[in-house]
Order: sequence, then structure tokens, then C-alpha cells
Amino acid sequence: MQRAGMKRQLIGSSFYRVLENLINVATALLLTPILLAALGTSQYGLWLLLLSVIFIFPVFDFGFATAIQRAMAQAIERQDACSIQRLFSTGMLLFAGLAVPALLCTFLLATNPAWLGVEPDFRALATFALLILLIKVVTDMIANAMHGIYSGHLRFDLDAKISIVQTILRSVLMVVFVTEFGLMALVFATLGTDLLAHLARFVLGYRLQPDLRCSWQLVSWRAIKELYVFGRHVFLLDASRIIRTNSEPLLISHLLNLSAVSFYAVADRLVRQAEMLTRSVLGSLQPFLIRKQHSGMLTEQIAAHSIQLSLFFHGVLLLSGLVCGPIFIELWLGQGFGQSQQLLPVLFLAVLFKAYTIPLSQLFIAHACHHKLVPLHLIGAVLQVGFMLLLGSLFGLMGIAWAAVVINALVFTAGLCVQANRILQLPWTAMLPGLLSLSVLFTLAFLLSMHLPLWRPEASWLEFLVKAPVIVITAALVCYYSLIRAPLRGRLQASLQELISKQR
Repeated sequence: MQRAGMKRQLIGSSFYRVLENLINVATALLLTPILLAALGTSQYGLWLLLLSVIFIFPVFDFGFATAIQRAMAQAIERQDACSIQRLFSTGMLLFAGLAVPALLCTFLLATNPAWLGVEPDFRALATFALLILLIKVVTDMIANAMHGIYSGHLRFDLDAKISIVQTILRSVLMVVFVTEFGLMALVFATLGTDLLAHLARFVLGYRLQPDLRCSWQLVSWRAIKELYVFGRHVFLLDASRIIRTNSEPLLISHLLNLSAVSFYAVADRLVRQAEMLTRSVLGSLQPFLIRKQHSGMLTEQIAAHSIQLSLFFHGVLLLSGLVCGPIFIELWLGQGFGQSQQLLPVLFLAVLFKAYTIPLSQLFIAHACHHKLVPLHLIGAVLQVGFMLLLGSLFGLMGIAWAAVVINALVFTAGLCVQANRILQLPWTAMLPGLLSLSVLFTLAFLLSMHLPLWRPEASWLEFLVKAPVIVITAALVCYYSLIRAPLRGRLQASLQELISKQR
């Protein structure tokens, strides 16, 4: 692919992934008060608990999903049609087989909801919902075979368009039917729109790669072994990530109750939805970095630029969230979610100490050195669960939030930077100054939000809609000149001018 074409596709993919996540954020914000009013905090907490369980089962792809995406990107770059068909056929058989243990585990949990900490009054409902969601677990697993086509062609935009339609349709169905059918309306809306989205991805995938075909004769055991060598380490990384990101509802339901799951999730999901906007942009860089490394052109400067971009987007998220987050929750859900407001600064601090996770992990994957991060991530996952149990039993929801801060600082900032310096030979000057600058900006924004009366006591949505864009733009300008160095600023400005001139 020509450089100009690759740049256009990366920009287009980034745009649609940002748009996809903006719509996800918007629908989540619109749905949450509606679902809370219709279900109550306990049933809404049960729904979030069930989602956390379902999102654990992608770990059963054992890293093969990422491995196939990487191999498919390389095969498409070489224009090797035989390898593409062999990988796709192998992937279909492989993921169909891997769906079996995921299905069995889901069935086991569905028939034993007490293992999830579900209160007795809601156990029958939890069982019925999980039995229906078995279908989602299986189809999600099999759909992994097609994702490599989209990533290999850098067509994240097509995948994002499907997700946008899926999100809107699912949200409409939930709003229409939740009052009459309660939690089961959410279950069937989620399952139905997922099935339609998977069908659309397969149809468009075949159009994107017209010679694509699936045949058992093309299945290659040698390819499975090669994918396993790469994927086994990704599996351990994914397992540790899934444990860290989906363990909170399970622990809270055991330590406290389903209502506490709702209060924690309001703050946590608000932070994560905002963080997804950052990941949607930076995630498009992964195939680009893989291709650069494959062609021997992944330089130290490109690595430093990817780090600076991550710091910039995280900085805008953190500064804006600290100032606007608490008042937003009050306007959004009312006075009854003070616990969620108090959790926000701590959860944003935890995000600060994850600012390097995306770019450094991408660099390790591009260099095929991701397996060297496995011990670090496993240690982090185990320690985080332990700290959550300890601090959660002592301090409740606030203790669980602080556990994430401690682990992110020790493992996913300090530990990850040490590994990047030692293994990738990435200089400390490419990492430490930016982190220190971001920490200073975070501290200043926190003090500003605490001591300056930025919002009136009786703030309204009109005031928020007027002030919030100004705060975001100010945060973006501050981060642009504080976290992005002059050489990258020059390249970004040149690319923007080139894009504007072409549009004319």
C-alpha cells in the first residue's frame, strides 16, 4: 500500500473509531438514567455484573485472535492470497473449537449464580439471562476469524460503521422495551443486535477480500502452531487485562451488594467511556507500527511520537474529566450519586498511570517482544485483585478505586518503563519528562477544581454545555504545547495543512 493511501486509511479509521466511541459514550449517558429508573440500582447492578462476566470469556481465544490479526496484516501486505485464505479457514475452525469451553463455563455460572455474589432474590433472573447470553459468547468467539481482514486492510472504519448502527439500534430497543420486560429486554436487545452485526461483518469482509473462502482443506496445523507461538503470550496479557478490568463488579457484589456495583460503575464507566476515545485513536497505530517494524523502518523517533500522542490524548481526558466530571454526574443522575462523584478523581488518577500502557504495549507487539511483558501483567493482575480485596474490605468502594491507582503506578508505569528501556532500548528521555509534565498538569487541574468556583451551586445543563467545550479546548491547547514536542507538532501541522489543501 502506498504511503499516502495508508495515511488516508489511518486517518479515516481513526475518525470513525472516534465517532463510534463518541456514539457509545452518548448512548451510555442517555441510557443510564433511563435504565436506573426502570430497573433500580440492584437490577442495574445485576446487569453490569452479567456484562462483566460475559466480557471475561474472550480470554478463551487464548491469544489466537491477536495472532491472526497480526499474521493477516502481514499476508495482506505481501498480497499473499493463499496465506490469507489459509489463515481465515484455520481461524474459523479454531474459534469454533475454542467456543466450546467458553460455552461450558457460561453454563456453569448460569446454573450457580451464587458464585457471582448475586443476592438470593435475583438468582433466578441471573440464571435465565446468562443462559440466553450463551449464544452471544459463542458467536463473539467465532467472529474473531473475520477481524483480521479488517485490520489487515486498515479498514477499521468499516468495522466502526457497523458498530455505530449496532449501538444505536440496541439502545432504541432497550429504551422501548425495558419498562415492560425489565432486564430481559436488555439481554435480548444485546443478543439480537450482536447477531446482526456479526452477519454484516462477514458480508462486508467478503466484499473487502473477494477471493476469501473458507474450506476445511485449507486448515493448516502448522499455521495453528505458528499462531500459538505468538498468541500464547498475548493470551496471558489478555487474561491479566480482563481480570483487572472486569473483576471490580464481581468483588463488589461479594464484598458489598448489587447497589454498590451500580454506584461504582457510574463513575468507573464514565471514566472508561472517556478513555475509550483515546484508545480508539491510538489503536489505529498498531497495524502501522507492525508494518513499519516488518519493513525495518520503526525508528526511535516514531516510538517517541506514539508516546507523545498517548500523553496528549490522556492529558485532555484527565484535565477535562477532573473539572467537568463531578458536576456532570450531579446533572446527569441527581443528588443520590455522591459516592460516584467522590470516586472520580481517584479513578482518573488511575488512568494517569496507564498513559504509557497503550504505546509501549504496541511497540512490544510490533517487535514481537510482547511475551516479555507477560510476567509484569500477571503480577499486576494478581496484586490488583489482592489489593482490591484488602482495601475494599477496609474502605469500601474508595478502597477498590485506590487499589487500581497503586497497581497502575507500580506495575504499569514504573515496571513497564523499566522493561521498555531494558528490552526495546527506549531512552528514559522519551518517557519520563512527559509523565512528569502530565502529573503536574493533573495536580494543577485537581487543585483548580477543588478551590475555584467554576460552577454555580445551582448549575444547569445550559451552564455545563457552555463551559465544558471551553474547558476541553483549553485542556487540549495546554496539553498540545506541554506534552507534544516541537518536531511532532511541526509534522502534525504540516499534515493538517496538506489535508486542508487537498480538500480545497
